[in-house]
Amino acid sequence: MKKLRIILYLSIFTIFILGCSEQEVSSEDANGNNLESNDIVISNEQFKVAGIELGTLTKQNFSDKIFSTGTIDLPPQNRAFVSSYFGGTVSQINLLVGDKVRKGQLLFKLVNPEFINIQEEFLRAKNSLKFLEAEYQRQKQLSDANVSSKKMFLKSEMDYLTNQSQYEALIQKLKLLNIDYTKLNSETISNSVNIVSPLNGFISEINISLGQILSANEAAIEVVDPDHLHIELNVFEKDIRKIKIGDAVNFSLPDVPNETYTGKVVLVGKTVNPDDRTIRIHCHFDDESIAEKLVPGMFINAYILVDKDEANALATDAIVDVDNEYYSLVLKETNDNGYVFKQQKLLVGRSTDDFTEITNSDELGKDSKIIVKGAFNLIQ
Repeated sequence: MKKLRIILYLSIFTIFILGCSEQEVSSEDANGNNLESNDIVISNEQFKVAGIELGTLTKQNFSDKIFSTGTIDLPPQNRAFVSSYFGGTVSQINLLVGDKVRKGQLLFKLVNPEFINIQEEFLRAKNSLKFLEAEYQRQKQLSDANVSSKKMFLKSEMDYLTNQSQYEALIQKLKLLNIDYTKLNSETISNSVNIVSPLNGFISEINISLGQILSANEAAIEVVDPDHLHIELNVFEKDIRKIKIGDAVNFSLPDVPNETYTGKVVLVGKTVNPDDRTIRIHCHFDDESIAEKLVPGMFINAYILVDKDEANALATDAIVDVDNEYYSLVLKETNDNGYVFKQQKLLVGRSTDDFTEITNSDELGKDSKIIVKGAFNLIQ
């Protein structure tokens, strides 16, 4: 809402206001009608030159605002800390933070002699399996025919099942090493393994370098998929009862407070943080394309709009603040010579960027014509 200034701005408005003031002194207008002390008479020419516009009260939506802070975040399934189930020495890495990667793409290589042993054990178990299975089947037939002892059959069964268990366990180890066991043979045994990306996204963190010894399960690289960025807000418990799913959210970055984005509440947390007595609120963007401008971890300031309702309002430019009292100019009458306006005191309530609630709107009348552009230069 604009503050009244003592200095008159442009010469045209100086002349314009002086002209109006001279007419205010008279107790009658050009047609002989009585004027009150707060009436302002404006000629047709003055009305046109000053670019004055008329409007009326309108119904607008207003909400109470709950201030909150939070961050831009990702769901757990869109963030991956890549490590290895087995330790080793980093032998290859050609990535930088910010690089785009696809699911299954090579991130880095690890070297460890133990990888050779696992592959050898697998091939040994694989080669033994066929023999032991055939021996098991032969001993079973002999045992069924009472040609061989039960003890021989049980031993062959134990050897076969033990080898089969080892074989299946080694397959799982090879899968953890990203080694295709179906293509493994004596010529393809390697002392290195490929560590690949588990999802599509971007490299957000690299904690390894060439030649580094990486321990098992030590986080090496972080990959994030920004396709589902969202807002995580922290709301004080005293305000949580006012918030419901679907409430609108306006938020901005601290460094760019004038650039505002919008979203809505999707989930309301059910637990209170004991340290600061806040509850987490999960929100989504109204326009998902703004995710391109945002990065996970960014700090934000936000307002959650609650208790939305309709009220009579005026365009904010129609209201003039004079020493913390608010006025507008309401059309009293028109004639061939121009317009007569009365200065109306207002009681204001909630406001948006463009409109302000008028709590004494009954005193104006819903069909009253009000100056919505140019009142600032007339009210004194």
